[in-house]
Amino acid sequence: MEAWPYVALTIVMIALGFTVNFGQTAIQPIMPESYPTELRGMGTSWCQAIGRFGGALGPIMLGAIVDAVMQSGATPTFAMGTSFISLTVFAIIAALAIAIFIKNDRAGKDLEG
Repeated sequence: MEAWPYVALTIVMIALGFTVNFGQTAIQPIMPESYPTELRGMGTSWCQAIGRFGGALGPIMLGAIVDAVMQSGATPTFAMGTSFISLTVFAIIAALAIAIFIKNDRAGKDLEG
């Protein structure tokens, strides 16, 4: 079996890990501004918890998708390509969530109101 698809997968996963971690860190200052004062701590905590859960579930889902595609007789390269394409659904959901946060940006506004 060729090793290059697995090397490529490792490189891509490391790059994705850096970018996802950066995205979660960059959104943290914006999250509290999205909630009313009474719910600010709980809302931010729930967002962090769901993000951590997704971070743990992502690699498991990737492995399950690759395994399911390979069980159908596909090549490793096709299986990895298919898995990354299927994971773009979650990237689109994340992009929409970020667009909502940016749309509701409260910079310079009173957070109590």
